[in-house]
Amino acid sequence: MEVCPDVREKELVDKVTFLQNKVESLNEELSHLKKKLLCSHFQCQFHANDVFSTSVEAVVEQNKTMFNLLNNIPFSCFVKDPANNFKYIYCNEAFSVLAKVKVNDIIGKNDYEIFLGKTDINRFREDDYYVLQHNLLEYQEECKMPDGSIKLIKTLKKQYHRVLVVF
Repeated sequence: MEVCPDVREKELVDKVTFLQNKVESLNEELSHLKKKLLCSHFQCQFHANDVFSTSVEAVVEQNKTMFNLLNNIPFSCFVKDPANNFKYIYCNEAFSVLAKVKVNDIIGKNDYEIFLGKTDINRFREDDYYVLQHNLLEYQEECKMPDGSIKLIKTLKKQYHRVLVVF
């Protein structure tokens, strides 16, 4: 039994039409899924941004609290960066008052740029190197202040990660 060419052509046209409709339907479904995925991505991104913002806000608030605590304790505290010529990266108000130098005039400078009496400064640097080797140094000392006065100071120097913390 032979199939008439018109019937065969019609069957092929029907199959092509069916396949075209199927492809069109799949493209529409794909487009819908892409939109859904994009919306889902943005929702996740917004959620991640909310979580990140909340985390950043919490860290900022925690840092403010820590800064206020350190700045209001009744004894001096400062942090030096050994990798940057032992420059001060933090000091509290009590240290500023003791040294009789404004906080802004301390941060970013080292002992040689701040204090008088080169012998004291050399000893400070020797102590800093000692702490780098042994992690801890505790002592009592007389220090010459910028105004020329001498103060008795009890010191605890500790290496914490890559900085020196001094109380």
